[in-house]
This record gives sequence, C-alpha cells and structure tokens, in this order.
Amino acid sequence: MRKLLPIILVLTLILSSCSHQPTQDKTTYDLIAKGNYFFTNGQLTSALECFTQGLEQAQQSGDTYLYYVCLGNLGNVYLQMGDYDRAIHYYERNYVEARKKNNKVLQSAIVTNMVGAYCLKGDVKNAQRLYELQMTLPDRTPQQKQYFLLQSQGIIASAGKHYQLAIDYLEQAIDYADYRHLDEAYAIDEMSEIGDIYLKWNKPDSAIVSYQRCLNLAKKKNYTVVLPDVYKGLAKAYAKKGDAAKQCEWHTRYLDLTDSLRGPGGIKEAENKIFDIENQQTERQIASLTTRNQTQTFIIILVVLLVVLLTAFIIVMRRNYRRLREVQRLLVEKNERMRRESDQQKHLLNQYADMLAQQEEKTSEKTTEKKTASLISDEQQTLLLRKIENVMTDVSVISRSDFSMRQLADAVGSNTKYVSVAINEAYGESFKNLLSEYRIREACRRLTSPEYYDKFTLMGIGKDLGFNSSSAFIAAFKKVTGMTPAVYQRLALNNS
Repeated sequence: MRKLLPIILVLTLILSSCSHQPTQDKTTYDLIAKGNYFFTNGQLTSALECFTQGLEQAQQSGDTYLYYVCLGNLGNVYLQMGDYDRAIHYYERNYVEARKKNNKVLQSAIVTNMVGAYCLKGDVKNAQRLYELQMTLPDRTPQQKQYFLLQSQGIIASAGKHYQLAIDYLEQAIDYADYRHLDEAYAIDEMSEIGDIYLKWNKPDSAIVSYQRCLNLAKKKNYTVVLPDVYKGLAKAYAKKGDAAKQCEWHTRYLDLTDSLRGPGGIKEAENKIFDIENQQTERQIASLTTRNQTQTFIIILVVLLVVLLTAFIIVMRRNYRRLREVQRLLVEKNERMRRESDQQKHLLNQYADMLAQQEEKTSEKTTEKKTASLISDEQQTLLLRKIENVMTDVSVISRSDFSMRQLADAVGSNTKYVSVAINEAYGESFKNLLSEYRIREACRRLTSPEYYDKFTLMGIGKDLGFNSSSAFIAAFKKVTGMTPAVYQRLALNNS
C-alpha cells in the first residue's frame, strides 16, 4: 500500500493543483516534476534530492505554495522509505497549509495518505479518525473518492488484524477500479497489500500468488517503485514455506535493486540539507514573531499611554467643567440679585422723583431752556432718568424690534441729545447696550418662569423680545450673562 498510495494521490493531485497556481518560480516546479519522475521509478535518493532542492528554491523565491508542495512530496518519500513518523510530520504541515488555502481536494489527498501512514505505524485509532474526516472531503472525481475509501477501509482492517475483511475491501477496490476504467496502476498497490496481508496471516502460498499478480502488472506498466517491496515480500513468503533457494533468489534481487535505487550517502546529505532549510525557516518564523511581539508591545505601551493621557485630560476637563458650572451658577445668582436690587432702586428713584416734582411745583419758576446737556440740573436729570427707567421696564415697548433712541425720547417728552447724555452719565453705556440688557433681563425672568418656558422655546422667547434672529439673541445673552440661554435656564432651575 505504501508504494502506490502517495504516488497517485498526493503527487498527481498536488502537481495538477500547483500547475494552476499563479507562480513565477518555474525552477521549483521543474524540480518537483523531476522528483516525481525519480519517485515513480523507485529512485528515492534522487527524488529526495530533487524535492530538497525544490524546497530550498521555493524558500529563496518566497513561493509559499510550492514550498508546502515540496513538503508533501518529502512526506511521500519518507513513507516509501518506512519512516512513518517523519512522513506524518510533513503531511500534517501540508494539511495545515491546505486548510488555510481552503483546498478541499488537496486536504482529501493528504488525509488519505495519513490514513495509510498511521496504519503502517500501527495506530488504528488515528487512522480511523482520519478516515472519518476523509469521508467528508471531496476528491478529484467521485470514482476516485469511492476507490480510496475502499482502500482506506481495507488497510485499516489490516492494521486491526481483521485480515479477511481487509482482503475483501481491497479486492472490491481492485474490481471498482477495473469497472470504472481507472488506471491499472491502481490495482498494483492493492495486490501488493493483499500479499502483505496473507503474509501476516501466515498464508505464504496466497501471498506468493498476490505478489506474482502484482509483479506481472508492475512490469507491464513499467512501475518499478513497487518492485523492492514485492521482492522482499516474496523472499519472506518462500522463507515461511521453507524454500531456501527461492528465498535467497528473491532476497538477492531485493538487495541488488535496493542498492541500485537507494544511495545511503545521498539520502544522508539530502536529510542534512532539509534539516538546515527547516532550521532557517524556523529562525525566520522566530524572527518574525519577535518583531511582531515587539510591535505589539510598542502598540500596547502606546495605547496605555494614550489611555492615561486621555484619562488625565478627562479628569482635568471634568474639573474645569465643574468650575465653569460653579461660576455660571454664581453669575445666575448675581444676575437675580442685581435684578432685585434694580427693582428696589427703581422704587426709590420713583419716590425721590415724586418728591422733587412736588417741590418744583411750589418753588420753580420758568427758566430759559438749556441748549446743552451740561446745563441740565440734577433734579431735571433725575426726573428724566425716572421716565427713561419707566419706559425701559415696559416690556411691551422695548420688545418692539424697531424700538429706537428717537422713540424713547418721544416717550419721555425730551430729545435724543438729553436722553443720550442722561443714559451715558447714569449707566455709562450706549442706548443700544442698555436696551439689550433690559431685554436680556426680561429673558432671564421668562426662562425661569413656568408660564413662559412651558409654552415657548428658547428661540421663541428671544424673538418675542425683539431679537430678529436666534444668533443675535444668543450673542446678546452671552455678552450680558456670560453663558447661553440654555445653560442659564438649566442652572437657574437647578438652583431653584
């Protein structure tokens, strides 16, 4: 079984797969093809050297796919040489790559070979496990899949020492290959395996018949790779029969053929090269992992630093935010206090103006109208300011969007010059700023009064107080209070 299985499964499958791969490394491909030729002719040393050179060339060219193709072929060589552990090692590495590439057909080929390798090793449990996986994977054709399933069942039964069952499965595989017109080479392996089973079953005569069938077909197909094991099997079968002459004949043939096909020195040299190549590959992987770990460590440190800086920034911002809210809260309180004080001052001013008006009725005489603002007496200015205050606190008047200095002067029975002088001397600001302050004062009251903020939006309140746009309202509000209307309302309501 170990003679033909890797040839028709992995080698043919892998090469047909890699011929469709977009690779530029023709040198590696040619080495693989050359190695296959040597392998199918039983020249294992030459095949090992070709696959080793292909492995090295693929590594140098960076062709990962052909690198793993070479590994799979090395597994075939070691399986043929009887080094089952090393064969399984290469098959497993190849299977991992096939899974990464999601190449189901290649996975099926490798798993089928691994079933044979584990059976030859005597590990029936793992062989059975892989057979169950083999059943789930597609083959190149349904005919090949059925053939290899029968073959796997036969060699698993043989490894479990169920010899008759094993022979039945393998004979079914031969008949199926013939029925489906598969290559006669398929039957060669099964005949050789049946001979091995009869030998283990201590039936040398049946073994000799099977080996002879295999030998005749192998010579017909010029398939020399199977000959060493057939010669060796025939020597053992004749030994069991007690035919020393025949045993010696076939054993001599086995040794002569083995010496001509295998060169121990060449194999050792190729194995040393494989060891060096795999060491280089391992060193590159370690270097790559080290670089990756260093990069990851740097990124982790960077992320930690960013998190620390972000946390510190958030803490500072939260503290500043709390301080800002405290300042704004104090501004709201101060604004409310100033509004109350303004109302008290207005009341006192009205009382003082009434008193002055009474005195002026008793003692005043007609005087010449002053032509300049500097000639207005304190009493006259106080009366004028009282009238200005009364008009400015009349929300229905100042809420008109077109309210002007002229309208104010008309309302207090004076002219714009006297009114301007009175405002500048009493308030230290222009009429425009004074009007904005009185409107914002009313806005503050409405923002905290349920009868307004339940019915009007913030922008609605601003428009109702004479501001033509929301931006003008917000700008004026921030200039007077130091915050937006929304913030003021929230802080004022929270305080209340």
